[in-house]
Amino acid sequence: MPRLPRAMHRNLPGIGWRDRKISFLESRLEQLLQTRDSLGSKLDHTRATLEKERTEHAQQLHAHATEIATLRNDIEDIASASGDASETGGLARPSFEEKMADYRAATNLARANKWHSASAIAQMNYKLRTYSLAESLGVDTPKIHRVWNSAAEINLNEIDAEKIVLKADGGHSGISVIPLRRTDHGWQTLNGAEQMSDGRPSEEVLKQLKKGRRPYFAEEFLDSDADSTIPADIKVYTAYGQILHVLVMQTSGKGVANRSTFSRRYFDAAGNDLGMILPVAVYGPDIPVPRDWDDLLASARRLSIASGIPFVRVDLYGTSRGPVLGELTATPGGKQRYRLQHDTMMGRACNEAEVRLQRDIARGRTAGTLYGHDPYTWWYPDSERETHPSSWHRPAGDPEEWYTPSPTSL
Repeated sequence: MPRLPRAMHRNLPGIGWRDRKISFLESRLEQLLQTRDSLGSKLDHTRATLEKERTEHAQQLHAHATEIATLRNDIEDIASASGDASETGGLARPSFEEKMADYRAATNLARANKWHSASAIAQMNYKLRTYSLAESLGVDTPKIHRVWNSAAEINLNEIDAEKIVLKADGGHSGISVIPLRRTDHGWQTLNGAEQMSDGRPSEEVLKQLKKGRRPYFAEEFLDSDADSTIPADIKVYTAYGQILHVLVMQTSGKGVANRSTFSRRYFDAAGNDLGMILPVAVYGPDIPVPRDWDDLLASARRLSIASGIPFVRVDLYGTSRGPVLGELTATPGGKQRYRLQHDTMMGRACNEAEVRLQRDIARGRTAGTLYGHDPYTWWYPDSERETHPSSWHRPAGDPEEWYTPSPTSL
C-alpha cells in the first residue's frame, strides 16, 4: 500500500478531533433549532395575546363610549330637573335613592322605639322569621339542621351533614355567614383557615358569628347550579309585587363567599340585559339569565305582596334544585345610586306601591305581613317582649285576595 508523503500527512487533522467537532456542530444545530421553535411559539402566543387584548380594549372602548353617552344624558336630565325644581321649589322627580333613605329612617325610628310588633318594615331583618313566612307561602327554603339561642350552646357534633352554613338570625350582606365542611378531625372553613376539632366553633368563627343577632343556626349548604362552589346570588328588587330589576351576582371558579370576588349583571323582568345601570360596579357580561326564571320571579312576587311593605328586595340562590330563598331586605345597603333614568323609574314604582298597598288595606287587607296557609316551622322560643318575633301577630290569608297590581304592569 502506497504511503502518503510526510508533508501531506502533517496537514491532515486527527480523526478524534474531527469527530468532536462534528458532534459539537450537531449539538449546536439542535440548540438553534429548539431556540427557533421556542421563539416561534412565543411569537404565536404574543400574537394571540395581542389579538385578545385588542378585542378586550375594543369592548372596553365601546363600554366607555356607552357610559359617556349615558352620563351626558344624565347631566342633561339633571340640568332639566334642576330647572324644574327651582320653579316648583322642590325635587321634580321621584328617586329610589331618596326612598331608601326614607325607609331606612322609618326602620330606625320603629326599632329605636321598640315598635316592632306594629311595624312590618322593622320585622324584615329576621332570617328565621323570613324562612317561616316563605314556607307558609310554598317558597323553598334551606333545611335548618340546628338552632342555638346562644353562642355557648353551639355544638357542631350534633349535625349530621358534610357541609353546612353557620348563620346569625340578624346577619346581613354576608355578615355572620360562615360556610363549613366536615373533615376527618372535625370541621373547617371552606378555605381551610379555621380548624375545629371538638365541635366548638373557633374563636375567629365565633367573632364573625357574633357580629349578627342571635339566635344562631346551621343550615344546609346549597349546591350551585353552575361551576362554582357558591350558588349565584340573585337579588330581585320589587315594589309590592312589581319586579323592578333582577341583580345576579356570581363568583368565578371555586371562590368562597367573598363578595369582592363577585361580578354582576342586571336584568329586567323579561330577562333583558339592563347594561351598566350602577356606575363603577364590576360587571360580568357573560353571566346568564338564571335557570327557572319564571319560578324565581313568581316566588319573589309572592313574598313581595305578602311582606306588606312598599319595597322589598327578595334574595334567592340559584341551586341545583331551583331557586331557594336567602333573605328579605327592606333597605339594601351598599351603593344604590343608579343611573338617573333608572333611579327615577324605581322611585316612581315605590311611590305607586305605597298608594296600591294603602288601597288594599282600605279594601280589607290586613296591615303588615300576611302568612300563607301552608304549614311552617317556628324556630323562636316564646316571648312577650315587643322586640321579639314570637310576640308579633302572624295573620294568615291569601295576600293576593285584595292585591292591586301596578297600572304600568297591566
